[in-house]
Amino acid sequence: MRSPYLQLVPNRRGIAAYHSLFGNLRLVDRATEAFLGEFVAPRDPADVLPRYGASAPTRLEELKRLSYLVDAGHDEREVVQAWLARRAELVPAGYYLCEAEFSVSDICDFNCAYCFADNADRRSKSRRDMAARGDRLMTVEQAEHIMTRLIDLSRVNGRNRLLVKFIGKEPLLNPKTLAFILDHFQNGEPYQTEIVYHMTTNCTRMPDELAQKMAERRMVVNASIDVPGEANDLTRSRKTGGRTFEVIDASIATMHRHGVEVRLNTVLGRQNYEHVDLAIVDYARKYNADMISVFLVVCDEKLAAQRALTNDQIVDRLFELWRYGHENGVRIRGYWYNPVAKLLATRNMSFWDQLGFKNSCAGCGNQVEIEPSGEIYACRMSEHRLGHVDDLESLLRSELYRHYIMRMYIDDCHGCAFEGPCGGLCAGHLEARFGDIYRADFDHCDIYRKVCAKILAAL
Repeated sequence: MRSPYLQLVPNRRGIAAYHSLFGNLRLVDRATEAFLGEFVAPRDPADVLPRYGASAPTRLEELKRLSYLVDAGHDEREVVQAWLARRAELVPAGYYLCEAEFSVSDICDFNCAYCFADNADRRSKSRRDMAARGDRLMTVEQAEHIMTRLIDLSRVNGRNRLLVKFIGKEPLLNPKTLAFILDHFQNGEPYQTEIVYHMTTNCTRMPDELAQKMAERRMVVNASIDVPGEANDLTRSRKTGGRTFEVIDASIATMHRHGVEVRLNTVLGRQNYEHVDLAIVDYARKYNADMISVFLVVCDEKLAAQRALTNDQIVDRLFELWRYGHENGVRIRGYWYNPVAKLLATRNMSFWDQLGFKNSCAGCGNQVEIEPSGEIYACRMSEHRLGHVDDLESLLRSELYRHYIMRMYIDDCHGCAFEGPCGGLCAGHLEARFGDIYRADFDHCDIYRKVCAKILAAL
């Protein structure tokens, strides 16, 4: 019979089909849609196949493999439970830990109205206590120790690949440690592993020497810029005063000159909704930046875009940006796009092949965030201390770590057309709003569902 979890979205080229628990996005034609319609109720395939030609048996097996068609009485949610049980078995070994946010600098030279790091610090006693101790910059010695521990864990689990994301408040305020990691660990060659580097920065400073090192190590830099021009000051301000766009633009130009791969991060909120428009795509093209991540303000309800726009207006704005970017070779991404990204990534995978696939929220899947002190959280937005790098084994066996990493297919999401591909919203935002990462923020869910449906129809 046809799976009750099968979703069919009319598309300009046919029908976008996928399974709301497993993914498996495929573009199917009208004949396949009619074939699937034959099995809305349980039916013997022998009654159907003769009318669909010699290829019908092959089509039947492929649709069963994708779980578009299932045996009568079979509930795919039982498969989900079995998969989650297997996932739980792998958690204590650190199998999923293959990404790390390095807060090399827990200070910043900007005052951004919507800063998620400041918000997390205000909510968390452990973070406030940590700041009071003065551990604000990660030392070279601590960085070497942390990197070595993570590489060893990756190799034990057969991963042999580590994604290091420099974040913090502002990582470029600690150039010494950044340069050391790039020089000493390179891209993992001395350790027989692969190390990939990303960095999120406000771009207030970019020395040529450091930019050259970043290019040599193929670092991807996410440059935070909301609006190209004076309107950028609506949300972002320098503690020393002065315009923000000019200094950010100069740093991006420096990286572009050295061949660093630059992407842009843009935040849409109450203060700047009138100005976040197609100009950001044109600006990205100027520097050959092929991706812009557009984020909705999270954690701070006063600054949320919903304070100024309706959900449908936000959907239209995001879709307009996505479509213009799509037409001009610039990928427009964000948490709201993640369900589509996972659908595209899993279209040729069986469900069990997804055992190591990341959750849409990295803090609930394959990532930890490490402070200058060595203390570990799920991400820079989360408030609960998981443990310390010197005792990774205890952290991996802890109930708190398990609480984060097993957050998939949550009860609030049952029945959603994007339940599996989404896997839940940003955990830091849910902590801030509800104190519970196993909740759904239905305002954000409404936006995600609508914009993802529009993108699937337009692909």
